[in-house]
Amino acid sequence: MKIIQADRNDILELYRLQLLAFESEAEMIGSRDVPALQEAEEENARDFSSQINIRLYEKMGYKSIKNIQKKVDFLL
Repeated sequence: MKIIQADRNDILELYRLQLLAFESEAEMIGSRDVPALQEAEEENARDFSSQINIRLYEKMGYKSIKNIQKKVDFLL
């Protein structure tokens, strides 16, 4: 198992993962007013190149584990 950088082919899967994760967050706080849930699929795809996106590679294939929503500029 190893962690690799995601590419543009992974955008839709990462977006769905984001919605799933933040839906859980919204339930915990009792509000759907969470910025990640308000982001449209098109916005997410447009912002992909300014984010660090990683995947977990397993023997059976690829599996998304994290979509880091930090801007690359912030990390530099």
